[in-house]
Amino acid sequence: MASTIDDALVVLIDTFPGPVLDGPNPSDWTTYGLTEDFPIGTKRAVYSDTHSAWCTLMYAKIIGRTGYAAGGAVKDILGVDKTAAAAGTSGWAVTVTNDGGDSTTQGSIGLLLGSITFAAATTAYYGWIQVGGPPLVDVIAGLNGNYVTSGDVAAETGMQLSDETKNGFDIAATTVGVVSAFAGGADA
Repeated sequence: MASTIDDALVVLIDTFPGPVLDGPNPSDWTTYGLTEDFPIGTKRAVYSDTHSAWCTLMYAKIIGRTGYAAGGAVKDILGVDKTAAAAGTSGWAVTVTNDGGDSTTQGSIGLLLGSITFAAATTAYYGWIQVGGPPLVDVIAGLNGNYVTSGDVAAETGMQLSDETKNGFDIAATTVGVVSAFAGGADA
């Protein structure tokens, strides 16, 4: 049975390649489309008054694999798409999916900022995801609230994408992988 962890207890650790740069921001962080409007991997810093912290948002290519066939919703946790990584296709390190079976679960993760409806399971969309800092709840209201976990997240531990709970956090492996998020408290 899945549990949850409150957004106030989650901090994402940006492990995607590339620096945060100044530049134009979109008029809406939550809109996803079929065309690439920014270079994939572009990062912007946005300040969260709620958490008194800087948050990192990144422009990504979002692949619809099996678990994304019906689309995705705000708060979905995305992992690096391992099919693109294995193929070595352009931008694979910033190509993400919410399908745990098709994700590198012990790698970089991000949060979907809006909703996507896919017509086919392999459709690619482009848009912004959050990859660093606490959930940016004062800019994207949908990030507020509880996040799904696998039920084993302990206080003050690293977290990764769960491959057993769709769109959830899991406790990070201690011997392998990248810690991509931090839990300030245990899940409930």
